[in-house]
Amino acid sequence: MAGLIVDGAGLSAGAASSADIADRLAASAEGNSRPGGQPSHAGVSAFGAAVASVRIRQSARMSTHHAAMRTAVIRYADTDDEGAGAIARTV
Repeated sequence: MAGLIVDGAGLSAGAASSADIADRLAASAEGNSRPGGQPSHAGVSAFGAAVASVRIRQSARMSTHHAAMRTAVIRYADTDDEGAGAIARTV
């Protein structure tokens, strides 16, 4: 059975990945929505606006995930350092 391996670097990488995804989603939501003169253009424009709205919500969700991961990195490092100090004092 494989053991659980966790480290601060992995958590930091996950947080950075979440931030990158959030940035890309936000950037892709900033589209150019100029409706044309055909009736179908209004429908396409409305669909594009709906997709942009979803991307904005997902970007906000990933930003929240990033913030939670950064907090986890800090807490993990603090706990790991305290544990290492306790072991060093005991030994």
